[in-house]
Amino acid sequence: MALPENSCRIEYLYRRKNILLHGCTSLFLYAPVTESTMDTAVLAASIHPGTVLSVRSSCQLKGRGRMPQRRWDSADGLNLLTTYVIPRIRDDIPLQLIPLLVGTSAAAAVKALGITAEVTVKWPNDLLVNEKKICGVLCEMRREGLFAGVGLNMNQTEFPEGGTRERTSAALETGTVQSIEEMEISVLDAVLKNLENRHWKRDLEDML
Repeated sequence: MALPENSCRIEYLYRRKNILLHGCTSLFLYAPVTESTMDTAVLAASIHPGTVLSVRSSCQLKGRGRMPQRRWDSADGLNLLTTYVIPRIRDDIPLQLIPLLVGTSAAAAVKALGITAEVTVKWPNDLLVNEKKICGVLCEMRREGLFAGVGLNMNQTEFPEGGTRERTSAALETGTVQSIEEMEISVLDAVLKNLENRHWKRDLEDML
């Protein structure tokens, strides 16, 4: 399938200073349609080296899951589909725990919406609300830093049958339409806070 003409366009949405990461500027980018936000983030990181990035799209043609044969399917424009790029990671954080750290960060942002149901992180990369999947995380370490892909069901209320687990969304759990842009910022804020948190291991254990 050929990419639509606007799929390679990376638009500047806004810049935002984030004091939690040594005063670095967090740059939010948007590609209306892309094969995957992870691939687009790799390109963006080469253009903006050393910058905290969020590369979001409304439509992924080939969204990737943790396993090569799995894809992240999402209704166009209804969910948060983004990849965060974090150039610097503390040396005392084991790489195998990074997906859990990102997952707990997303969980904190989801809970902040007022969801009262149990929110848990399932090893290695799923976020569940009452055992229903609401979010998937895909992390890769590259020369440019941590690439954390997040697919979070926000305003989708109907899901195709199949898959290994029933799915839900923020809208289904809260009964209201949620802001994808605000959630994009909230998750990044939570990730940066956890990366700066010296008690991250204890907090991870509380979420598992």
